[in-house]
Order: sequence, then C-alpha cells, then structure tokens
Amino acid sequence: MTAPRSARSAPAVEGLSEALHFELGMLGIRVELVEPGGVNTDFGGRSFVFTHDPGFPDYQPLVDMAAAALQEEASDENQEPHEVAEVIFTAATDGTDPLRRSHPALNCDV
Repeated sequence: MTAPRSARSAPAVEGLSEALHFELGMLGIRVELVEPGGVNTDFGGRSFVFTHDPGFPDYQPLVDMAAAALQEEASDENQEPHEVAEVIFTAATDGTDPLRRSHPALNCDV
C-alpha cells in the first residue's frame, strides 16, 4: 500500500497498516509500514507540463497554488528513490515482521 505522507493521510495509513499487520499476521500475511518522508522525484516536474496551458486560464490559479505547495515541500533532506527502494525490498524479502521500517538514510519519523 502506498500513500502520500501528509498530515491528513498519515494517521489513517498508519492505523490501517497497524490493524492489517495484527489481523493478517495470524494468517501468515505480513504488513509492514515504510514512511520515508520526502523523496526526490520529478513528480512536480514533467507531471506539471500543463501548468501554463493558455487553453485553460480558469485553472491557472489552482495550478499555481499546487506548484507553489510542491516547491515549499522541496528539501535537501529528501531521500533518493533508490534508498527508499532498498528499504522496501528488504521489508519484502528478509523474512522478519516488524510493523515499521527505518533506515539511517531515510528521514523516517518512526
């Protein structure tokens, strides 16, 4: 399960993951939670190529707000995608069963 890490969605994702961890664990199904924080991707780059489309002037204020919010979230403390992938791969393959995963390279608040 993946979800954006934000103040609104994080508690819901954590609660659901914790419930699934304990309930499905009895059936041998593992559920682990990885919370990497910010990840350096091009999500706000190529995904926003429509930002200045003159054909949609009514949407421009909303698009500008979204672009500004993404820029505010940019941080030098973000993780690289390969660092997050390493933690997820380990979670899926190491045979252990912790609820939460951390890694020194990730800025996890676990």
